[in-house]
Amino acid sequence: MKKQLFIPSPFGATLIGLLLLLVIGLLDYLTGAELGFFVFYYIPLIFVGWYVNARMAVFCSFFAAAVWLSADSLAGHVYTAWFVGLWNDAVRLTSFIIVSVAFSRLKRQFEKEQRLNAELTKALREVKKLSGLLPICASCKKIRDDRGYWNQIESYIRERSEAEFSHGICPDCARKLYPEFYTEDEADKTPDGERE
Repeated sequence: MKKQLFIPSPFGATLIGLLLLLVIGLLDYLTGAELGFFVFYYIPLIFVGWYVNARMAVFCSFFAAAVWLSADSLAGHVYTAWFVGLWNDAVRLTSFIIVSVAFSRLKRQFEKEQRLNAELTKALREVKKLSGLLPICASCKKIRDDRGYWNQIESYIRERSEAEFSHGICPDCARKLYPEFYTEDEADKTPDGERE
């Protein structure tokens, strides 16, 4: 029996993501301005993007940027100008949004691909396919099946495919079987009824 992986609800995943961002922000603050925790902010954002949706991932990206800016300011990181910190925060916010939305879309594509694969697998199970060599009688045209029985070609193909049959008669057979009804004028006509 396969073990089921715990998949949180959208609310639970968002809450986990926000809590992780706070923990990472706290670690970022405690380690000071010299050690960077920038890449660790991606982990909860990817998590929310994967398990919730792009909109919530963007919201968490803004929250992550605010947490990073707070941790950076409280850690005592001093910039040469006031706008440099804001610029760095804007750059981080942009990268947070790009990564979280990309993973959200990747998840949607993954789900779409899984649905298409399931539909394809179902369709392939329903399709019957004839392949290989078919032993056929040279005289009566019956086909020998896997058990050694000889079957009419129509019944053999109908059982192994989705094909249905309608019967007609070709011009050569009509000439042989019904010469009194088949004139030479009929022989000159094409299948759509026009003369050649």
